Amino acid sequence: MNTLKVDQVRWVASQVPSEFPGSFVLPTGRTSEKFIRLTSIYVRAQNPDTQRWDSIDIALLDTDSLIEWLTSRGGDNPWAENCVLLMLGHNVPYGGPHQVVE
Repeated sequence: MNTLKVDQVRWVASQVPSEFPGSFVLPTGRTSEKFIRLTSIYVRAQNPDTQRWDSIDIALLDTDSLIEWLTSRGGDNPWAENCVLLMLGHNVPYGGPHQVVE
């Protein structure tokens, strides 16, 4: 599980000061945004600024890395995993578990 990567858009958004500490606003298109709260759950992932491995909040992981982390300890509960993906602002269509649409 040493391949976790940070989503660059989430990382940049998290560096912008927010009026709500512990959160960031994720741009999703021309007119919409998603308000994402940091989880205080940290994993080892590559820091996009330094390219070094660091402790990174799971809310900043890209979709594939978040799925990798959620299933890394033998877990296999697509319903719960999709719920976490949705709560952290990832798009999950009705097509089935982990079929993410960006």
